[in-house]
Amino acid sequence: IQIPAGPTSPIRSDVQSSMLGLNSTAYLRIPFQVDDLNAIDSLRLNLRYDDGFIAYINGVEVASRNAPLPPNFNSSALQKRDLNDTLVYDSINLT
Repeated sequence: IQIPAGPTSPIRSDVQSSMLGLNSTAYLRIPFQVDDLNAIDSLRLNLRYDDGFIAYINGVEVASRNAPLPPNFNSSALQKRDLNDTLVYDSINLT
């Protein structure tokens, strides 16, 4: 499975206008299906994020950056990230 990144990506979420000054946490669910697990030899998560994130697959945490322990429904990132860092995709090996 490969979902292309960038301006033509089928997955784009911009929640700034609906969250600014109201909430620090957004929950996004991106469903996907793997038809043949044996055909997959690696898995990589490519994403851009503002201050922090936690990624789960089937309810299991697979990656996080700048996230509090334990996370709560209204958690905030542990610290702010530089704006220039938010413009670059982070590529995380989930294999």
